[in-house]
Amino acid sequence: MKKCVSFFLLLLLGTAVESAPFQNLGFDSYDTNSTLLPGWHIDNRLFTSNPNTSQGTFIGLNQVTIGLNYYTLYDGSILPGVGHSFPVSGKYSLGFWPGGDGSGNYVPYSLSQTGDVPADAKSIHFIDYGGPFELRVNHSLVPLIYNYTPGSIPVDVYGDISMFAGQSAELNFTTLAYEINGIDEISFSPQSIPEPTTWLLFGLGGLGLLARRKIFR
Repeated sequence: MKKCVSFFLLLLLGTAVESAPFQNLGFDSYDTNSTLLPGWHIDNRLFTSNPNTSQGTFIGLNQVTIGLNYYTLYDGSILPGVGHSFPVSGKYSLGFWPGGDGSGNYVPYSLSQTGDVPADAKSIHFIDYGGPFELRVNHSLVPLIYNYTPGSIPVDVYGDISMFAGQSAELNFTTLAYEINGIDEISFSPQSIPEPTTWLLFGLGGLGLLARRKIFR
C-alpha cells in the first residue's frame, strides 16, 4: 500500500514539475551576454539550434546577411544596408529568413515551446510581418485567420485553441515562405476569434495571396 501511495505521489510530483506556464511569448527576455532566447527551441534541418533547451536557443540581434537560412531578433533599429526597421512590440520581435538546401527544396524553420494553456483560453493571437506561419498544437493543425488591411503591417493573426484549454501543450510555429517571417506578441485570450473585416484563412493547404506578398522592398 505504501509503495502504491509513493508511486502516485511521485507521478503527481513529476506532472507538476513538467507543467509550467508558457514563457517569453513576446521574445523580450533576451540575455545579450549569453545570447540565449529563454523558453523557445528553434529547429532547421540545415542549421541545428543550441540543444540546451532548458536555457534557451542561441540567437543574434539585428542580423542582416547576404542570402537566407538564418534567424535573429530585431529591436526596432534602422538596419544598416536595409534602410528601415522591422515591427517590434515591446523590446524585440523574432525574424526568420528561411532558404533552401541548394537543390531547390524549401527548408522551413520551426519555433516550439511546451507549456500550460490557460483554462479559460478560447483563442491564440500573434502578430505577423512577412510570410505566413503554420501553427500546430500537440501536432494538430490549427487553422489561422489573418486579419489585415492591405498595406498595413504587422498583421493580426488568430486561431481557435479552445480544445486545448487547461492542458499542457506544445506550440509549434513553422515558416511557409522564402522571405522574412516575422512574429511577435503571442498571447492567449478567453475571447473567441473576432470576426475579421478583411481576412485570409491558412492551415488547410493553401498559402494564397499572403504567401506571395513581398514587403519592405
